[in-house]
Amino acid sequence: MDWEKDYWESIARGITDNSDDEGDALAGGMVWEPLKELNINLWYYHFQEVMSNLSLKIIYDMKLCEDISLSIDTRYAGQYDTGDALDGKFKAEQIGAVVAVKGHGAELTGMYGVNNDNAIRSPFGNDKVVDLQVQKLGRAEERAYALKLDYDFGVLGISGLSSYIFYGRFNTPDSGEKASPDTDEIDFNLQYAFDGPLKGLSVRLRHAIIDRDEDCGGKDEGDSRVYLVYKF
Repeated sequence: MDWEKDYWESIARGITDNSDDEGDALAGGMVWEPLKELNINLWYYHFQEVMSNLSLKIIYDMKLCEDISLSIDTRYAGQYDTGDALDGKFKAEQIGAVVAVKGHGAELTGMYGVNNDNAIRSPFGNDKVVDLQVQKLGRAEERAYALKLDYDFGVLGISGLSSYIFYGRFNTPDSGEKASPDTDEIDFNLQYAFDGPLKGLSVRLRHAIIDRDEDCGGKDEGDSRVYLVYKF
């Protein structure tokens, strides 16, 4: 979850920010593999008197030939008010798919997702179909398209070096109460995992360029990050 406190409070109060609200949480899930190539994930989160969150992923993997594989990942997320609806009555849904082709050190992934007329309330336990470094599919009536190219330089003899380029476009209504800036984002990622005496150490460089529609009040920005990780 994306918030924290230095004192105890109920889950309901943590969501609504109302000190009088009380409510616990219950979560459960199921992972089923009816076939070697087929994986089904179903997760349910119930926030008493506030909302419920249902997340479904159906993933099918297959080999196109000896060195090339195909993955189709379809997703659904539904959020609904429950009980006393302490955070208001609503129904938010997201549906989409992620298709990836992988082989010879490269992986090309295409993504498409759409929301209904309510924004996805997060963070509540579901993977958004399109999720870049800064922008994520979550706004009301939003449609997102994305394309990602990963490459592992180990096939060229440079073990531990990998990179990706990730482009996404997020479209929302241009007018009305659900209007918000259309957004284009492109991410660059380069990382290296050391071996030998420095095994466990990795360095990762990330940079995102975000272009938002200024006619709808958007603002362009850049986001750069450096990760130094050591696994003991």
